[in-house]
Amino acid sequence: MILTSAQSALLNIDLLHIIFSNFEYQDDLFNALLVHSYWTLVIVDKLWKKPTWKSSNVFHKFITTLRNSSATSFNYGNFVQQITFTTYPEISIPTSDVKIISEKCKNIKYLTFSRVISIDTVAMFLKNCPDLISFAIFGNKSSLLSDALRPIRDGKCSKLQHLELRNCKSEWKHDLLKDIGKSCPLITTLIIPSLVTNTLATTIISSFPNLKGFTCSTITGAGFTILITGCPKLKFLSLEFPYISFETALAVAIDFPPLESFSLRIKSYKGFDHFARLWVQGQSYLQHIELDSARGLSDDSFLPIAQYCHRLESVELRSCTNLTDCSIIALANYRNIKLKKFTIIHCNQLTDLGLNELAEHCKNLRKCNILECLNISHTSLSKIVKNCNKLQEFGFTNRPRMTSTIVMELINNEKESFLEILNIRSDDLATADSTVKNPYPKFDLNLMENLAKKCQNIRKLGLRFNMVGLSPDELIQVMHRFHKLEKLEILKIGGKVFKKEHIKELETHRRLKEVKFVGNFALDQDAKIYLVYRKSKEKCQGPFITSSS
Repeated sequence: MILTSAQSALLNIDLLHIIFSNFEYQDDLFNALLVHSYWTLVIVDKLWKKPTWKSSNVFHKFITTLRNSSATSFNYGNFVQQITFTTYPEISIPTSDVKIISEKCKNIKYLTFSRVISIDTVAMFLKNCPDLISFAIFGNKSSLLSDALRPIRDGKCSKLQHLELRNCKSEWKHDLLKDIGKSCPLITTLIIPSLVTNTLATTIISSFPNLKGFTCSTITGAGFTILITGCPKLKFLSLEFPYISFETALAVAIDFPPLESFSLRIKSYKGFDHFARLWVQGQSYLQHIELDSARGLSDDSFLPIAQYCHRLESVELRSCTNLTDCSIIALANYRNIKLKKFTIIHCNQLTDLGLNELAEHCKNLRKCNILECLNISHTSLSKIVKNCNKLQEFGFTNRPRMTSTIVMELINNEKESFLEILNIRSDDLATADSTVKNPYPKFDLNLMENLAKKCQNIRKLGLRFNMVGLSPDELIQVMHRFHKLEKLEILKIGGKVFKKEHIKELETHRRLKEVKFVGNFALDQDAKIYLVYRKSKEKCQGPFITSSS
């Protein structure tokens, strides 16, 4: 049989890797698994590269296949490159199964323990992962953790580039970091959420000379000075800004390395204004800034950031209680079409005045979240939806009468919708948006059907507010109109609860992968019993479904 050039291309291993890398959905990959043996080879590689388990039966299937892989055509363990042990309470992972994973999966490059795992298990994995690039461990407060990391300290993981140690004990931290720095010279990212003193800062800069990313929870003024002056390659920094003198703030600002990302918790420190005005002069490469719990952040601090950080494209502001519309107007005018991501949470001095300017000048926004800001109404949010036609993620806080008006703006927009994530949340404030005038659209079945028709790319939908005007039957049924939906969060509707039949209906959705019912009383008793049954069922069909408070 003579193959055409097109057929030959579809049997070229290198081209197949490129083609299947562009597949958007894992189940589409699975459906193509048996087309040809070459396709099978490439697809199995991709499907096993990053296994995830959100239920016991899924983990059981994974471990059974892995255990029996020596008797099959594929050595599945060799395909696995990323393992994350998550905190899903439904999953019980016996030590014997963890041992099998460590023995079978020798090509792991990214390893994360975000649940408490025995010290022996951690050490066992590290001994068997010589190609490890990234290692992170959370929640393990054992003083023996330094012994578990002995393989890293002894140079068994010399390719390590990213190290993340959460809740590490201070009494062994210095020696541990010295050993790791000596054995892993390629490390460029270090995350140790703890207090960094001048002594620890000195250890860090001497042990990790190639450091580009650093995160800690707090740092002393002396430690801050040592770290900044001793890490000239630093590009990504996240910490709590220290209480330092006016003179020290100015000196450190001058010596600051040019960053690409800066995440700060400022609290009530009043000296940040002086620092910011001088610091921005050397930050022409800054792309992302995140300012949290920033009572010490004023317009005098933020205005020079907006003006002089010419590559700034992502801004997140949380609890910046002294920031006013002047800062947002400056950001809109100076950064305009370059701004791609914007998030504000709990910034109660900001109003429609600033956001209207943002909507007018920043029309290339891809991500916009406006949450729990008391003085923002539907007027500015609707303008953002109308003007920013490239939005891929949009989130806002629900107010009575406001949400349906904004959704209607999404539906009526004449431009093509690129929206993939829509997140609507309640903040328990029942105040209506007084700027919405009667007659206003109702949040009903017709509105949801039109939303699904207009925004056909929605993958994640968060409906965490009371949807008066919809029944549970209507809401569940309309979810099938969102053909690409993968993740759904829903709050109970008024006094009505979701039933077992609603869960079974969601199980038939073609794309849906994860559903969360929010609220203690979102499900009736039969539905709760059915969820327990689903978790115990070995061949459970449909998405991963949970209920939470």
